[in-house]
Order: sequence, then C-alpha cells, then structure tokens
Amino acid sequence: MGGEAADGVFQKQLGCQIRINVQDVNKDEDGKMVSALWKAVFGVIQIGPCPGSRTDRSRDWLVFGRCIGWER
Repeated sequence: MGGEAADGVFQKQLGCQIRINVQDVNKDEDGKMVSALWKAVFGVIQIGPCPGSRTDRSRDWLVFGRCIGWER
C-alpha cells in the first residue's frame, strides 16, 4: 500500500516523468506488448538491449529494473 517500488512501477526522466506498471507490460514474453506500450507513449522510442544484462527479454529488463535501452 503506497509502495511504488513494491507495486512494480518504473520511473525514468525523459523530458517528462513517466510511470509504467511492470505488471501490465510483463504479460508478453516476446516484449511485443512492451514495445507497443512505449511506442504508444513516445511514438518512436522502443525498448533496446542492455549491456551486461542477464537476459535479452524486454520483460525481464523491466522486472529487474536494472537498465533500459533506448533506440530511435
């Protein structure tokens, strides 16, 4: 209750503050839903690979919240 981190909300500064619920984008293992969500919000920004990431799945990047790759 009131715990944003516990709720799985990822925040990042990118011109404006955005909030994405990991539980909502964590449904598609292929990351298609993740890309669709970000493209809907930003239009041209998609999730990209993270250097040194333990996995290449977009959903895992969001779940662990370690890093997020941006690509135009």
